[in-house]
Amino acid sequence: MITKVQLKTIGNILLKTMLAVLAFLLPIICMMVIF
Repeated sequence: MITKVQLKTIGNILLKTMLAVLAFLLPIICMMVIF
């Protein structure tokens, strides 16, 4: 069984990973749009 605490931790890790990926991809996408 997965506890609520584990779900919360997994959710936080996923959120941080998504934000990191977005922060990494946004400049690349902007460059592609500009050029």
